[in-house]
Amino acid sequence: MAAVRFYPIPASFDATFWNELNRLKLDEWKLEDKEQPIHANLPFVAEANLAYTFSMDYSSFKVAEEDQADNVKGILYLYNTIEHFNDQTRRKEHMNQHGQKLWDLIRDGSWTKNPRELLRFIIFMFADLKEFYYRFHTGVPTLSFPKDGLKVGDCAMRSDIQQELSKFQFSSFDSFPKLFSFTNGKAAIYDFDQLPNLNNEETWVITSVIDPKNTDVLHWEIRNLITAIAFHPVKWTSIKVAAIRPDCSISTSKVFSWDSSVLDEKNFTVVGLGNNIPLTFNLKSFFSKDELISQAADLNVKLVRWRMVPDLNLEKFKCKVLMLGSGTLGCNLARGILGWGMRNITFVDCGDVSMSNPVRQSLFDASDIGKPKAEAAAQSLKRIFPNAQVTALSMKIPMPGHPAGNDFEKVMAAVKQLEELIKSHDVIFLATDSRESRWLPTLLATAYSKLAFTVALGFDTFVVMRHGIGPNSEMHQSNFHKDLEISGKDLGCYFCLDVTAPGNSISDRTIDQQCTISRSGLSQIACGIAVELLASILQHSQGAEASAKLVGVNENSGTLGATPHQVRGHISAFNLNTATTQRSSICCGCSLKVCNKLSNENEWKEFIRGVLDDPRYLEKVCGLLELQEAANMIEDSIIPMSDSDDSS
Repeated sequence: MAAVRFYPIPASFDATFWNELNRLKLDEWKLEDKEQPIHANLPFVAEANLAYTFSMDYSSFKVAEEDQADNVKGILYLYNTIEHFNDQTRRKEHMNQHGQKLWDLIRDGSWTKNPRELLRFIIFMFADLKEFYYRFHTGVPTLSFPKDGLKVGDCAMRSDIQQELSKFQFSSFDSFPKLFSFTNGKAAIYDFDQLPNLNNEETWVITSVIDPKNTDVLHWEIRNLITAIAFHPVKWTSIKVAAIRPDCSISTSKVFSWDSSVLDEKNFTVVGLGNNIPLTFNLKSFFSKDELISQAADLNVKLVRWRMVPDLNLEKFKCKVLMLGSGTLGCNLARGILGWGMRNITFVDCGDVSMSNPVRQSLFDASDIGKPKAEAAAQSLKRIFPNAQVTALSMKIPMPGHPAGNDFEKVMAAVKQLEELIKSHDVIFLATDSRESRWLPTLLATAYSKLAFTVALGFDTFVVMRHGIGPNSEMHQSNFHKDLEISGKDLGCYFCLDVTAPGNSISDRTIDQQCTISRSGLSQIACGIAVELLASILQHSQGAEASAKLVGVNENSGTLGATPHQVRGHISAFNLNTATTQRSSICCGCSLKVCNKLSNENEWKEFIRGVLDDPRYLEKVCGLLELQEAANMIEDSIIPMSDSDDSS
């Protein structure tokens, strides 16, 4: 019996295939391990060790176009555990299931319209998404004749038939395989649905050459084709197969024959799985370190959606964050929001890294001492995550009680710069180290309806607060929701409970008052809560307008839970509590009286000058001074009484 070998078809993957696989697994399939339809490109004319592969790229996951004749349908099994991947029994079961689908095509005869339907492939895979390492097996379900059930012999094509075949252009074969028949001196090419009209003695299956150096090698897909012909109602017991070169000359010519007694589906087995040693692919060798870090950084956040929070919307984390203050608070806040996938951060600070900073300010080390804080923080964050979009700006925020003197124009330039920064960002963190430095950012964030957060530390206490969103002209003291909640529009800011305007708290301070003196772990706790409060608000259906309950919290109010107005902590008692306050109509930071000053350039300029020179000017504008005077009048009108006074 003549020897013949069918060339197995390997799988090859473009780098874009793995990128799309990662995206689909993390974003869409998640824990699903059901079969996923894919397709590959396999040219009809391809030589072994060159293009004869199931070639796949990112488009392999999309629906294949019907007119792409070189597409081959496939199935991907992407297992969630290495144990399932290594289960040989599981793989064999899947191969047998898809073998039955081949029998369905053969029984109904639909394969004759497109014989390439008989060629299918299966990719069994396990993806280690943390290490970018992939293991896979390739299976090609093939219906194999029983042992000795298929005989193979040499079958030279007569010279006159070869001469007729050579008259055809190679391009005449729009696809392979095809039928070629030489009857009554006439040669013609046919599709397989013409089998009933042909004589097997005068008919050849024509395919392209697979290995020009080895005449005993044929395409793997011929195997299922022979089985399909054997079970065809024409009841042939043999078929001749010829592989042709581009000049239509014969490279290989064989005859396959069988006895009709073996034609029982039960006698056939499904083969084509190969050995049990998986092939591997390491994506680290194809992408830069920065690209891999970027994908890995998103991994944890995307995995949250698999089980914990399926409704998590990662697009809502794509916001621009302005970090006002790059010290103890700013460093920890930046690390926290980076973990949620917020990649666009601007650091603002006017100080330099001092020798005492690195042990408490998590983005700095000893090599940063003497550098501008904002710049050092930005550089550190880029080292941690190279694809972060980080900007640094050294500037001093104008503050009440800090007169500008002869530098007023420079101060106004800083005011304008801060205004533009706030307008161009989505989230503002007030993480500076003095009360008065938070005043102007509060006013501007309110005026431009930006989501602002204050994080402030005491020695063993802290406050994390979100500010009410936007200037609210319709606010009323009793404007509560029916469930005793306050809308995000009506929440108070950092200054709403103050009865005096912030003033100069920096001058005339001892060294213990010049530094942030707090318990060592306090900033991490406060910043962690601030980061999670931001995440909860961003994921809430109402966003920044999410309500806060007056008493307690509603942990089911949003995708990530509650959205309180503020969280206050007292570490000495290891106690946390939430509080909710309504916006004050005479607040020096967020009331309409101060926000409206922005509408007129000259008025705004004089307003800033007055506030910097004397905080009491701010109290006068917003109405706090009137409140103080009214309180004093009430106090003066009280007549003191003692136990010895006569009651009559």
